[in-house]
Amino acid sequence: MKDKQLLFDRLIDGSLDMLRSTAYSILGNAADADDAVQEALCRAWKKYNFFCSRSKLSSWVCRITINVACDMLRQKKREQANLALLTPEHEDDHRHDLALEELQLAVCELPEPYRSAITLGVLSGMSGEEAARKLDCKLNTLYWRISRAKEILREKLKGF
Repeated sequence: MKDKQLLFDRLIDGSLDMLRSTAYSILGNAADADDAVQEALCRAWKKYNFFCSRSKLSSWVCRITINVACDMLRQKKREQANLALLTPEHEDDHRHDLALEELQLAVCELPEPYRSAITLGVLSGMSGEEAARKLDCKLNTLYWRISRAKEILREKLKGF
């Protein structure tokens, strides 16, 4: 138990800014990003026994953070859709917001390696080297995953 606490203390000290920026890049809101990070750390703490030490703890928690942020984004979209039924909006603003939400949701629905690659390698503002290190993969692998993620997104959003 003491080792677990020590590992999490080091994780929080060394990775909190990266986790926040990752969540922010998905949610676009600092308060929501902090909520996502807090929830991700709680989930990681509870599921620590499932952690496979083949990867870094920070990479594992980063993936949990991405998943939590995507879940929050989906919930937010459902709430906004329900609210939109009750309030009239400007059509152009609504179309732009809808397109952005569709893109964000499409990113959240990417298979895991592509979702993490595009989130950390493109949206977070990290360098490619730093993102590859956080994802525990080679730089070329990161770039290939980003390329594949873009292909999937283009296909998914073709009619939008």
